[in-house]
Amino acid sequence: MRSPEPHRSRDEEVDVSAEGESDTRSSIPVDPRDQLVLDEARRSIDQQKKDLEGLRTRATATIGFSTIAASVIGGLSLRGASNLTAWTWGAFACLVMVALLSVYILLPRTLTLVMDGKVMDSWIDKGDDISHMMRSTSLGYDAEYTKNDVLLRRMHSTYAASILVVLVEVTLLFIDLARR
Repeated sequence: MRSPEPHRSRDEEVDVSAEGESDTRSSIPVDPRDQLVLDEARRSIDQQKKDLEGLRTRATATIGFSTIAASVIGGLSLRGASNLTAWTWGAFACLVMVALLSVYILLPRTLTLVMDGKVMDSWIDKGDDISHMMRSTSLGYDAEYTKNDVLLRRMHSTYAASILVVLVEVTLLFIDLARR
């Protein structure tokens, strides 16, 4: 995490590199407020990327736990020559549902986590100044954040549903084990 830059007046000259780092080599004045907005927009998109990665990791762990629970508890209840009961079939259906919900989360998605370089290059060709480019980039990040957020919320809801289904699965397996 970068430390905040010292306050600059609106007339001070600043150069913004691709990474968002600023120095005082350019002759184009940049409003530090534009830099602040751009930095925050980038942080929001970076947080969404981390959120997506974490969600996919948890979904993978959930299906792993569900499979292990079905194997261990289901194996205990089916030891010997026991028949499958409705409880066992219900737990198996839950395992399948957890797998499907997890696959939904793990499927490749189109989330825009970077700005389109061609669009940004076209701003240079049109002669846009750095302040306009920074604002346009910030607004572009904000628009993408909003689109991404809809999908991420849906994925979070799917993950929450998969956790509930795992709880139902384990409960059914324990009921089946207790009734034998």
